[in-house]
Amino acid sequence: MVSGIHYQQTSLNSKKTLEPRIAVQWQVAPTQSVNLGYGSHSQMQARDVYYGEVLVDTVARIFSQPNKTLGFSKSYHFVAGHNSLLSDHLRLKAETYYQYLYDIPVKRYPSSVAVIN
Repeated sequence: MVSGIHYQQTSLNSKKTLEPRIAVQWQVAPTQSVNLGYGSHSQMQARDVYYGEVLVDTVARIFSQPNKTLGFSKSYHFVAGHNSLLSDHLRLKAETYYQYLYDIPVKRYPSSVAVIN
């Protein structure tokens, strides 16, 4: 078993995140093992997303930065696998992976550009 915690903080808006991660591998037979893993992951957006300005008053030319307090984009990662040693020089490993995304920022109006890409 391997486990840990990842901490991340941004000085831009003082957002913080603490992310657990764990991986477990079982040796089911001398030539076979199975593994499971989980991780919580966060990511900052590009700086221009946070510093983007929006015109709120056209007469007084007043701008705001509505994304200045935007938090991290987040995801959960899950993996399960099987590992077989077929011979001294041949290994077969198969894994399945699932990712759940949340707290992903989206634009109010449709665009061809997405921060998730």
